[in-house]
Amino acid sequence: MSLLSFVLQRPAPLRKWICPSCRSYAKRSTVDRKALKEKEFSQHVPLKSLTVSEAARYLRAAEIGYPCHSSAISLDVRLRTEKGVAPVRGSVKLPHSIASKPKVCVFATGKHAQVALKAGADFVGGEELVEKVKGGFLDFDKCYAHPDMLSLLKPLGKILGPKGLMPSAKRGTVTINLVHALRVAEGKIDFREKGGHVRMKIAKIDFRDSQIQENVQVIIENVRAGQEKIDTKVNLGIEEISLTSTNGPGIPLVGFS
Repeated sequence: MSLLSFVLQRPAPLRKWICPSCRSYAKRSTVDRKALKEKEFSQHVPLKSLTVSEAARYLRAAEIGYPCHSSAISLDVRLRTEKGVAPVRGSVKLPHSIASKPKVCVFATGKHAQVALKAGADFVGGEELVEKVKGGFLDFDKCYAHPDMLSLLKPLGKILGPKGLMPSAKRGTVTINLVHALRVAEGKIDFREKGGHVRMKIAKIDFRDSQIQENVQVIIENVRAGQEKIDTKVNLGIEEISLTSTNGPGIPLVGFS
């Protein structure tokens, strides 16, 4: 079966009449559909490791028929680690940005709050903002705090911690120099290992191959740097790197030793 035939074997969102087998396919969950797509892909294209350019060509084909704005390319980095080892985490500024300006929350009062607002923070406050977060407000992507606020933030650990948003001096998100912290973080994307993988969107579907390649390279360098910071005797490393897209299969990459 040709690549074109493979691409066409998926639900067409604008098609009125769909065959029974396609309707059954469309009812599957996103995870099930991607797993089935990977199985079909491997039957027609041997799942050897491909270059970024080769993988991008297949992923663009898999997105034909879907709105460009809803399709993205993601990177999956499978790590060599062990249970009990601290998760890899960090932030990276991609050479070719895909994200809109993140919403920033800063816990500060008085003159420090005014400074944070002038530096571009979206939500700034003290005790009233803490209570708002306790009530379920989480409409922000990054979170910072002045050291004076630490005692008030303790109850938020269970809320912000699991989402990777809890301000921390170690990560540079608790600081007296809020202006510097906000400027340094501008345009950066946070990443965190989960289940032995680091997964993140890295490109729009219409990015050039060279742009995707450069974004992948920068992320890999930052993940490795994050592993080097972990104090452990375990031989940490990267097992596999793969590219996928919103509606495409996962494709292992070569060239990032």
